[in-house]
Amino acid sequence: MFPPRLSFPEDFKCIRRKYILLQKREFLLVQAWTKHIGIRFTNLVICLFLFSHTASAGKTINISTGEFTPWTSQELKHGGFTNHVISEAFGLEGYDVKFTYYPWKRTFEAAKDGKEFQASSYWYKSEERARHYHYSDALQTDSTVFFHLKRNPLNDWETLDDLHEVRIGATRGYTYTPEFWSGLETGQLNIQVANSDEVNFNKLVNGRIDIFPAERVLGQQLIYQLYGSKVADSVTFNAKPLVAPTGHLLVSRKLDNGEALVSSFNNGLEALRESGRYDELLQNLYDGEYIKP
Repeated sequence: MFPPRLSFPEDFKCIRRKYILLQKREFLLVQAWTKHIGIRFTNLVICLFLFSHTASAGKTINISTGEFTPWTSQELKHGGFTNHVISEAFGLEGYDVKFTYYPWKRTFEAAKDGKEFQASSYWYKSEERARHYHYSDALQTDSTVFFHLKRNPLNDWETLDDLHEVRIGATRGYTYTPEFWSGLETGQLNIQVANSDEVNFNKLVNGRIDIFPAERVLGQQLIYQLYGSKVADSVTFNAKPLVAPTGHLLVSRKLDNGEALVSSFNNGLEALRESGRYDELLQNLYDGEYIKP
């Protein structure tokens, strides 16, 4: 059920060789320049080291976050996929990262003033969040799709109106879309609300609902965790997403250097993608590496 393994076109050995050659070229240029102006090269290296060490000291970003397996969790390897990406992107820019886990409402409030926490991970876009935070570039796209039993296929659909005869599960407190919840209020859709994804997948597996919307990766891994491969192989999903929001790191607008911090993070994230490392971490997510003991 997991997506096929990604292929990486970049030759990492070639990249490493180019990087080493570039470093050697820069080293020789600096050495020639110091001879030209009469500075001992060894002294310059020592000064640069001391400056770099001083400049990087204390560059720790404190980030509030919450539990949302397999993306963010203190129980997972590297804090989950998303927090792993954030750590490595900031690392490329010379920052250390410290995550503190709270319930989601507190997670959002904790970083607003930029004092104890400079940023929060991770969030979809909304008007309220934009008032208090700068958004990073997109960390990922989370596609919420309709899961169903293979023996009970879901026909192709264009709008939610096409699903008016289908029994739909939903988890209390989730956003989904305004149209989705409006369908419940008006009775246009047959939506049955439960308190958790686990309850809804149990209802799906036992035929008490026909479809259930869940984030694609989350749904796949949760089914395997709950029931094992035999039952999980009897479940699939419709490819058309109900919603596909992008997730972002939020940086407090109260920080004097907030925009610069976002820019630095975005540079690290771009470098992570260009190197192929982001795809490697994404493949680990698809393979269930973050949830393995």
